[in-house]
Amino acid sequence: MLAGRKTLVAGALGGLVGLCLFFLTRMVVHDQPASEPLPPVLNPLASAGCPIAFDPASVDFGVRYASETISQSVSLRNVSDKPVRITDVSRTCGCATAALTADTLAPGEAVTLGFKVVLEGRTGAQRMAIHVQADGAAFLSLVITGTVQEDLRLTPSRLALMQVGTEGRLEASFTVAAMDGVAFTISSIRGVPEGITVGVETNDGAYRVTLSCDAEMATEQDGKLTLQTDHPWRPLLHIPFVIKNVSEIVSRPASIDLSISKSGKAQLTIFSPAAIPFDIVRVDAPPGVTATPQRLAPHVYRVALELSDMQAVREGQVLRVQSSTGARLEIPVQAPPVLRNQS
Repeated sequence: MLAGRKTLVAGALGGLVGLCLFFLTRMVVHDQPASEPLPPVLNPLASAGCPIAFDPASVDFGVRYASETISQSVSLRNVSDKPVRITDVSRTCGCATAALTADTLAPGEAVTLGFKVVLEGRTGAQRMAIHVQADGAAFLSLVITGTVQEDLRLTPSRLALMQVGTEGRLEASFTVAAMDGVAFTISSIRGVPEGITVGVETNDGAYRVTLSCDAEMATEQDGKLTLQTDHPWRPLLHIPFVIKNVSEIVSRPASIDLSISKSGKAQLTIFSPAAIPFDIVRVDAPPGVTATPQRLAPHVYRVALELSDMQAVREGQVLRVQSSTGARLEIPVQAPPVLRNQS
């Protein structure tokens, strides 16, 4: 009898709980209209203000040689629920280039970001980034790291044969050494200017290359030497060179206008841009003008000009200056206004 009552009570309680759940469910469904779908669950990156993501998020190219060029790609995905337009792709290093296969991504769509990194001239640990910015969002960075193993080192990396005057001999040299311990030989050197003599010496696996020529045979030019080697990672080496006459002198100002001077006096400065010491060995002033040079420094002169005979000055006159290095200047001298119409 007692067991039957317990069963009856349990059944009543179960029915009451079921009835409550039924009405509660009806109330929830009634409060949530069928025409308004539940809000979607957004990707955490999108909710944080970044609707795009890289896969992988970073790149480590490992240990590579300086003669190599890294060429890789990553995936760029739209992780938001709205279309995304890429507005800018930039990089932190001029050695890198990057390009996208498309600049508009639908929700969930992925495109390829291809990039190249030229390792020429770089050594040791490397860290750079490619920035991609979506419309109205902060930029996303793809960090690229790695280590560059130097193979062959040129010292210096640029060669200069500087000419002073027309006498003597020009000479410049550079060394080539294997920084990775790999033995190598130089089989040929191309791009040597006419009149230049090349000498090659070796010492403990390194090479010293010397270029020389007579100063009177040197012509101003620039170019690039190409070295052929049997190094497994650097078969070709390039070194820019310049041959320049640094004996030139310049005048400031480049011309003299005596017409603006009430006293008929003026002065100019003559100097060597390369700071090469020189002497002024000759000054030819135009008729009616006297010129007096004064040394201010080993490579700087001041020349004072003064009208001595106004009737002798004509249009088209020049002041001629010659230096001890063989450089010459012709400086135009302007006549006073009252004399400009005279022939």
